[in-house]
Amino acid sequence: KIDALIIGGNTVRIDRPRLDTRLLSNGRDPHVKIYSQHKDFDQDIPLFQIPDRNVVITNKKEELLSDTFSMIEGGEGTFKALKSDINWILLYVSGTMAPGIAMQAELDAKILHIQPMEDNFLIWMKHNKG
Repeated sequence: KIDALIIGGNTVRIDRPRLDTRLLSNGRDPHVKIYSQHKDFDQDIPLFQIPDRNVVITNKKEELLSDTFSMIEGGEGTFKALKSDINWILLYVSGTMAPGIAMQAELDAKILHIQPMEDNFLIWMKHNKG
């Protein structure tokens, strides 16, 4: 459904994600845009191994947001950098996150729905960019 998936460089380096649609029978793997000041990445990270995928590494917002419908998967730094361009927020909160992980960001959003899921929950919000 999305044109591109935007992810922060630190998330790529630490989590080493695949970011594919392996759980969907007919899913299209999204192109990936990595928001990073440093362009050096281990090419063995699974997201670089997906066939027919474009991966762009940039620190320029204009390049990140050039697609019609992008999803941002990231932490505090990525959120703060792109906050003024975000329309909708789906916040995934895990009860099993590593101790000491915290995110602090001022947010002006209207909560639309909270969905509990075992030890986790999702919060759907409309961001007021004001």
